[in-house]
Amino acid sequence: MKKRIIAIICCFLLVFPMLVQAKVGVDVIDHAKLDLWYETEPVKETLTTTRYTPWFYVMHLPSKKHIETGKNAGEGGQMIYDISISPVNTKNMLVSIDVGGIYISDDGGENFNLADRGLPLYGLADSVWDPDDENTVYGFNSAFGSSSYINTPEKRQSSGYHGIYKSTNKGKNWVQILDCVTTQHRQKLGLSFDKKGYLYVNAYESLFRSPDKGKTWEKFGQPNKNSAKFYVHPEEGWMLRAITGEGIYRSDDNGETWVSVTDGKIDGTETTMYQFAINPNDNNMWVCIVDNSLYYTYDAGASWEIESKESYDTRRVNKPFGSVNSGASVLKIEFGAYNPNGNPCLYIDYTSTVQPFKYSHDLGKTWGTIQPTDAYDLVINEEYGGNTGYLLEGLMPDPHDPYTVWYSFCDVL
Repeated sequence: MKKRIIAIICCFLLVFPMLVQAKVGVDVIDHAKLDLWYETEPVKETLTTTRYTPWFYVMHLPSKKHIETGKNAGEGGQMIYDISISPVNTKNMLVSIDVGGIYISDDGGENFNLADRGLPLYGLADSVWDPDDENTVYGFNSAFGSSSYINTPEKRQSSGYHGIYKSTNKGKNWVQILDCVTTQHRQKLGLSFDKKGYLYVNAYESLFRSPDKGKTWEKFGQPNKNSAKFYVHPEEGWMLRAITGEGIYRSDDNGETWVSVTDGKIDGTETTMYQFAINPNDNNMWVCIVDNSLYYTYDAGASWEIESKESYDTRRVNKPFGSVNSGASVLKIEFGAYNPNGNPCLYIDYTSTVQPFKYSHDLGKTWGTIQPTDAYDLVINEEYGGNTGYLLEGLMPDPHDPYTVWYSFCDVL
């Protein structure tokens, strides 16, 4: 009997340390080691996988050509929704993937590293860099940026991750500085600064502004509106806000009152997002997207004119097929930086179309296009010489150089 008791005790002494070790291994995480790995190790990539953290990686489906050339295959579903560039140091860039986190470059896009500690796995709907600090960036996290079925504020609020986040170390660590909701996830919402240093947020509940980089906030103007674009003039302070299904509104009194500049002049549907862009060379000249047509105003919204049929057909031609693509929708419209030598370039991008990226050097009278040459085989059909029906998402002109623009083609920048 004593021998049995001694044997049981011995077995227990042998097994107990393993049980303790197993419990520690499961329930206790050494954050110091994880932070050390995160701070010092680059993203791990092979021909068939991309490792984002020690415990999370994506398995690719490489073609024979990828393996031969040493490229990752990627996946067409991992799209770049947002691109932003620091106005202080244009080598600092942020790129947001719809379901794959945030990437930061500090060498002008030559290399990117994952940088999303403190954010959910999903990407940002919009981002803006601090106008005074090259290391600080702000992002609008819609929590489930790629999930179109989460289309109400109530559903988004239940995620617990929505709102404005701030990073002071080039995106490596993030903290939430404002709890707010957006129902948009593919547009540049209008996260922006004015010359006074006020940070503006275009949310569903209302507009918000902060005089102290997110420490305190004021809520103002047009509550409970689905808005896909907001603009505040940096020096003069007048504001424009696009309300889905309603039109574009302007405020000249710091957001106290708003007047429609499209009502009775531009007719859209109940789902029209009214994307718009302001000419940096002429603040009275705006371009607006309404149900896939472009409208122009040269007197700050007092009157509007629709583009000509010739311009429409040229803009929407679906090369190399040569036919007009009437099914694709415009996602974003942006002007390039101020151009002292002439008109700034006007850029637009589309959903599913062979030629998703278009540009104009004469304010929309004529249009050109360029086909990416470094896209992945999974979204390229060599027989047609280009993309066969996917889309362009992220679009960001250089804040200072009128001749440079960054854009994404599926998951290729």
